Amino acid sequence: MQRHRRLLALLLVLGVVNALWIPAQAQTQPERYFPETGHWISGEFLDFYLAAGDPLLVYGYPITDAFQDPLSGFTVQYFNRARFELHIEAPKGQRVQLSPLGWLLYEPGPVAEFSTDTPACRYFPEKGMYVCYAFLDFFNANGGTAQLGAPISNIENHDGLYVQYFERARLEWHPELASGQRVTISDLGRVYFDQRIGDPALLAPNVSNRITQSVIQLQVRAFVANAVVAPKSRQIVYVVVQDQYLRAVIRANAAVTIRYPGGKEERHSLPLTNDYGVTQLEFNVGDQPVDRIVELTVEVSKGGLQKFSSTWFRIWW
Repeated sequence: MQRHRRLLALLLVLGVVNALWIPAQAQTQPERYFPETGHWISGEFLDFYLAAGDPLLVYGYPITDAFQDPLSGFTVQYFNRARFELHIEAPKGQRVQLSPLGWLLYEPGPVAEFSTDTPACRYFPEKGMYVCYAFLDFFNANGGTAQLGAPISNIENHDGLYVQYFERARLEWHPELASGQRVTISDLGRVYFDQRIGDPALLAPNVSNRITQSVIQLQVRAFVANAVVAPKSRQIVYVVVQDQYLRAVIRANAAVTIRYPGGKEERHSLPLTNDYGVTQLEFNVGDQPVDRIVELTVEVSKGGLQKFSSTWFRIWW
């Protein structure tokens, strides 16, 4: 009897522990910070974002934090390619909805001439539209109507670019990209933000005390004082170093490699970047042949990060 009581007590304890542990495992993280844009996604918006198969592909990065839209009254959050709306009156699990940015921003253009009498096309009778070829492959692979909505246009030519509008997105065809990456989603979230809100303060990074303001990404620009210089004259190369928020990076190391016509190379170390993230090097180009290009490669390092940039100038009389 006593043994049975001990066993029952053990099962009760395990049951309590299990009851406490399972919900904790099922809970999603309450918020996530995106250093690429300096914004947070939290709560139901984060659950909705992470539920997408490839959220960076279909939504992009958050470009604002969540805020109350002054016109609709909804709590909204803007992303590169989407806008989330919180509908508190909807059932749980359906409270976050995508704004119909395709409908809101659609402007008809010339219809592209493509054969639709092919298995590579799918007809949507409710809209009277076709989705074809690479657009159809992308549509099927990325959520279809549940994610993008139904098509509201056929393939059109907008300023030399093949596009197709859907209720919640616009697809673009970029033949210059690698195979399998030629269909992209337009940044309609940013376009709609600029048209409807246009407040740059909402785009500013929200770096709270929870996130250190350390440099996690270098951005480097290099340019010369003169695009054309004569032989034996002086030239100056300027280097500007910024971080992921376009803030000046001070005391960064920089070096420049100068490649002259004929194959001669010179490597120079530059002074550490100043309070504006700028450093420079003045040098004599020497007796170089005219109508030749001098190439410069700049290498910048800071705290284990490294970034390259380049520029050039021409030797001329």
